[in-house]
Amino acid sequence: MTEPLTLIIAGVALGVALLAGWLSVPTPPDLDGERWFKVLLATLLRGAVEREGGDAVAWEERVLRFVPYHPAGRLPERKVADPAAWAPPGLSVEGEIGLVEALSRLDTVPARWERLYGDEISVEARLVDPRDLGEAYDPATWLGPGASWDDVADWGAGDSHAFADVLHRRLRAIWVLLEGPDRALPPVLPALGGLVGAQATRVPFVSAPVEEAVERLCATLEAAAPDPGDRLVIVGEAEAVPLALRALVRIPLVRDRMLAFVSVGGVVRGRPGDTGPLGEAAQEDWLGHWFTPEHLDTEVNRATPYLHLGWFDPACVPPGIPGLPVAATRLPPVEDGPLSRLLLVDLGVLPADPALPAEQVARGLLAVTALEVLTALG
Repeated sequence: MTEPLTLIIAGVALGVALLAGWLSVPTPPDLDGERWFKVLLATLLRGAVEREGGDAVAWEERVLRFVPYHPAGRLPERKVADPAAWAPPGLSVEGEIGLVEALSRLDTVPARWERLYGDEISVEARLVDPRDLGEAYDPATWLGPGASWDDVADWGAGDSHAFADVLHRRLRAIWVLLEGPDRALPPVLPALGGLVGAQATRVPFVSAPVEEAVERLCATLEAAAPDPGDRLVIVGEAEAVPLALRALVRIPLVRDRMLAFVSVGGVVRGRPGDTGPLGEAAQEDWLGHWFTPEHLDTEVNRATPYLHLGWFDPACVPPGIPGLPVAATRLPPVEDGPLSRLLLVDLGVLPADPALPAEQVARGLLAVTALEVLTALG
C-alpha cells in the first residue's frame, strides 16, 4: 500500500511541475487581435489610396466599406441575429450593453449590421491614427526597423517591400495553403500565395472520404516540414480547416513545428443541415473531444496562435454568407490551464464583397499572423 506521506510528496511535486511549466510559458500581451488586423488593413488601404492619388475622403470611404470593426462588437453574428438574447461571454466590455440595446430596437439583420458598423464609436475606431494605439500595437515594437506604420502604408501602395522583407526575415516559415473545395470565397489564399512566393506550399482540395483525406493531409504536412529546424504556418479555408485540425491531432511533430494556424472562412463547426462526417453534429462532437490543450498541445515552450476569420453578407440570414453562418466558422473556446499553449485569436469578420481588395486582406493576414507569433514568443 502506498504511504500517505508518499502520496502527499508526489502531489506536491506534480503541483510544482505544473506551476513551473505555467511560469515558463511566455505570456503574450493582452492585445485585441481583431483591432490589430483591422488597423493594419486600414493602413494598407491608406497606402493604396495615396498611390492612386486619392484623398482622405476616398480612404475613409474604402475603410468604412471593407474594414468592419467595433470595439464592443465581439461575436457580431450573435448581436445582429438576436440582440435580445445576447449573453456576454464573461464580463461586458465598455459600451457593449448600450450597443446591444440599440440593436434590439431594430427589426432586421441588415439594419443591425448597418447600425453596428455605422455608429460614431465604430467609425472613429477604424479611422484612428494607429500611432494612438501605443507601442504594444506598433509593428516596429515587434519587428524592428523597417516596420513602422508608414512602412505598412508603403507596402499597401506597392511602393516598397521593406515591410514585407522584415516580415519574412523575422518569420522564417513555410506557408502551407489548404484550399477549400470551391472558389466562391474571396480569393485571399491565392493572393497570400503570391505574397509569400517560394515559401508557399499550395495544397488543392481533393474530394475523398474523411479518413482518407486526413491521412493524405498528414502526409502532406509532414513532407512540408521534414527537418527539425523547419517552421510552418498553416492557412486553410472552408472544409480544408476541419480536415487540417484532425490531421494536427495525429501528428505532434508537425504541431511542434507549426508557428500558427489560420482559418479563413473555415467550416469549423459544420455546415447547417449537413449530416455527414463534417456536418454540424459530427463537428461539434469532434471539437468537444479533440479541440483541447490535451490533444493539440506542443512540446515546445511557446503558445501557438490559432487565428480565425469569418465572412458576412449583410443581407444573409442567419448572419454570414449563404450556406456558411459566421457562427460555423468560429473555433470553440478552450479552457485555460497551466500547460495550455493554445492561443485563440478572433480576427472578426470581413464583407464577402466582390470588390474586396483580396491582396490587401492577404497582406493584413500575413502581417497580423507574424505579429501574433512574435508576441506569443515574448
